[in-house]
Amino acid sequence: MHGSVSWGVVTLHWRWTHFLSNLYSRGGLADPWKVPGNFHSKTADGQTDPRKPARIAHRSFSMSSKEHPRNIYVAMSGGVDSSSNRSSLGAGLMRKQQRLSSDSRIKTNCQWRKDWNDLVQVCRQLKIGPPQLIDLSKEYWNRVWEPYIKFGVLARRIFQDDPDSLLATGHYARLEYQPRLQLMSAVDKRKDQSYYLSTTSPDILRRTIFPLGTLTKIEVRDIAQQLGLVNARKKESVGVCFVEPSIRKGQFNHFLAEHLHESPGDIVNKNGIKLGTHQGLWNYTIGQRCRIPSQSTKMFVARKDIQKNKIVVVPSHNHADLYSTIIHCQDFHWINPDFNSQVGRKGIAAKIRTGTIDPIPCTLEFLNPEGSDIRVELDNEHGVASGQILVLHREEEVLGGGVIRLAFRDKCHEEESTL
Repeated sequence: MHGSVSWGVVTLHWRWTHFLSNLYSRGGLADPWKVPGNFHSKTADGQTDPRKPARIAHRSFSMSSKEHPRNIYVAMSGGVDSSSNRSSLGAGLMRKQQRLSSDSRIKTNCQWRKDWNDLVQVCRQLKIGPPQLIDLSKEYWNRVWEPYIKFGVLARRIFQDDPDSLLATGHYARLEYQPRLQLMSAVDKRKDQSYYLSTTSPDILRRTIFPLGTLTKIEVRDIAQQLGLVNARKKESVGVCFVEPSIRKGQFNHFLAEHLHESPGDIVNKNGIKLGTHQGLWNYTIGQRCRIPSQSTKMFVARKDIQKNKIVVVPSHNHADLYSTIIHCQDFHWINPDFNSQVGRKGIAAKIRTGTIDPIPCTLEFLNPEGSDIRVELDNEHGVASGQILVLHREEEVLGGGVIRLAFRDKCHEEESTL
């Protein structure tokens, strides 16, 4: 394995909040620092106004308290979002991303070094202290999961070293306390990242700030340009952050093959007839086209049988077997542990992937008293796969998330499979 993952830490003083407050004011934007963590006020009819932060203080946050100033560590990636995020804050932190190369022709670590250099320049431009690296390579490699790294290992390390501190990231999401903690989707729905935060511990969320939650991407770039940051026009990075961009473009299976053992198995149709051979289940996901040399018809992955190491394919992208109406989740994480008594089960919607797709209305059933195993029934959803994260919403609030264990076409299929 090549590459490394680290976070760089820069501690800023709380008075930096006033700097961005003035900048927001000049741009006609709501000041996200009146209350840390983007806690929002209610409109006359009782609705949350995401563009108007509440003018109230919360006892857990004293960012502008002269008696008890607190450090805020800002998670950075070298991009425009986290840089604007950092310029907003009363203290800060940076990530040195991992880049793994599967080809000797590709310069290892080149991308994170560029990101790091950008960060160093941003620090100089903002006249703040140099970043300090925190190496999380081992954790990143063993468990590549955003909440685990960013809000697990990283947050615990920061809070252990500085128990009174806060953590801020450039995620597009919002937090509210009205009166309980609520994780909310971002104002910019195209950039909303609340899906990734759905399994984050409430204890960590209470000490986290999302300055960009009330802004659009255009406004964020605007702020970066007004500040004259070197990365104001930097291209957005998409895909898997720890893999070289050149590998992402059509070579990802080759990258996986270097780190996972091949495990050949059969590709079969619904009747169990063998059509071909695969080199490993990890090469495929539900709904993906499966190229089989012996077949003139396009075939698509409908199911992966892990125990038998088989892939079941169907002859159409819109085949009924590619749709699910019932989903079982295990280890579901409720952001509010008293969810059942707080909001009930009405008005719930589900989301099984990130992006601009709106949550789908659904009905919810608990499969155990703790509410950690749930059953969700919804309209036809394409390409639901075991292992994906299902996130539940109630309007703009993110209720929590859990791992999809089983997905069924209909109740008959559910009954047959659970016998």
